[in-house]
Amino acid sequence: MKKILVTGFSGVGKSTIAVKLREMGYHAHDLDEVSEMFTALHKGTGKVMEHWDTADLDTVKNFQWMCDKEQLRSLMDRDSGEFVFCCGAATNIAELVDLFDVVILLVASHEVIRNRLTNRTNNTWGKTKEIQDYILLERKDDRPEILKAKGAIVVDTSQPIEDVVKEIVRISSRTST
Repeated sequence: MKKILVTGFSGVGKSTIAVKLREMGYHAHDLDEVSEMFTALHKGTGKVMEHWDTADLDTVKNFQWMCDKEQLRSLMDRDSGEFVFCCGAATNIAELVDLFDVVILLVASHEVIRNRLTNRTNNTWGKTKEIQDYILLERKDDRPEILKAKGAIVVDTSQPIEDVVKEIVRISSRTST
């Protein structure tokens, strides 16, 4: 089984891609929907944040979205089939890439991301202009460069979603394990 990570910043289309891949018959997980996959930790204290307001900028600036590597490994080990797609992002994403055969880094323009965040219906993350501004500023961190250095393949999701999904499947099919 080939394990594929589909990642990128908020608003690039990870959740939508997971849905489309499942509709096509692939094993695809929106990692944000997997129970106990993530823990929100306060950046300053390292303590678990039990409750947080995703519309409050101070809260958003001070939390880390940490993926449990063993939980992720266990999720993929339970799957069968030619491919398993894991769609999601985490603060510690660079520590997770060694679990995958293929890493696909989704990107989109500021305009596309802002539009998607404003109009999304699957969750409330990134709805306010203040949080969107922070998300777009956050895109300047080093995670994408770290992922590219580890071999991530970049896919621009500004094109129609059907074309993006076809490109992801094509990349996954041609990339050797």
